[in-house]
Amino acid sequence: MDSEEFEDISKTYDNLRADFEQNGGYVYEAEIRGVLHGFGFGELDYNRPINELSGGQKTQLALAKLLLEKPDLLILDEPTNHLDVDTITWLEGYIKNYSGSLLIISHDRYFLDQIVNEVYEMAHKTLTHYQGNYTDFIKQKELRTTTRMREYEKQQAKIAKLQEFVDKNIVRASTTKQAQARRKQLEKMDVIEKPTDYTKVAKFLFTPNKKSGENVLKVTDAAIGYDHVLSEPVNLEVKRHQAIAIVGPNGVGKSTLLKSILGKIPFIRGSVSYGTVLTLVTMIKNSKAFIEIRR
Repeated sequence: MDSEEFEDISKTYDNLRADFEQNGGYVYEAEIRGVLHGFGFGELDYNRPINELSGGQKTQLALAKLLLEKPDLLILDEPTNHLDVDTITWLEGYIKNYSGSLLIISHDRYFLDQIVNEVYEMAHKTLTHYQGNYTDFIKQKELRTTTRMREYEKQQAKIAKLQEFVDKNIVRASTTKQAQARRKQLEKMDVIEKPTDYTKVAKFLFTPNKKSGENVLKVTDAAIGYDHVLSEPVNLEVKRHQAIAIVGPNGVGKSTLLKSILGKIPFIRGSVSYGTVLTLVTMIKNSKAFIEIRR
């Protein structure tokens, strides 16, 4: 091999190595492991069939795949749905350092506060742009709504005054021309729509037909799972008027517990008892169906 041929091979090698390094050739395996770990997947999960994963884990895996593809524009529709608190916290940190552009639809205001620096509100058949995070958007929107309401009220007062003059003077010969001019003024006026604030919270009060007993639900020494135990012992007691949250990482059996309480999946061990005069209604994850059970 002569020196010229060696130099050509060296240049080709250097170019290939630079491309390999630029495209993450030395770090891509570590990045994959890091993202999977952020979503709660360990090395024991790498060879698991996807159909063995819970609904939440499948969502996490799909999101992990998107993040690892590193597109120039990443569009996320409700990315925090079905994610546990620890995973959301990790996702916030990862997306903060994302080099591409983000377009996010979310109802999670705390997530948006951490991530976004601009907000577009879609309302009243248009998009309105706001600078800042979600909290900044709320403050700016309140100020804009207050200003718009003042303009609306001022215009409504002017309209009422003009209409009153028209009604009183349109039939009088001495003032009919003035009344007609004011009527034309009313017809040409761009009427301001009354501002509405959809962020206000609706309040409902539901009164049951029959009051349940003091003891509503009790799970005793239960083991939950399918072919293997996900969690045990599970002891849970619900009293009337209590509001209880079940939290924890994806895959530990939260949905499985609810399905076992409903009788859709048998407990591996343990028992469940219901109170008297009980109406039970549930909405299943990933479904629009409501299921009502009366006991």
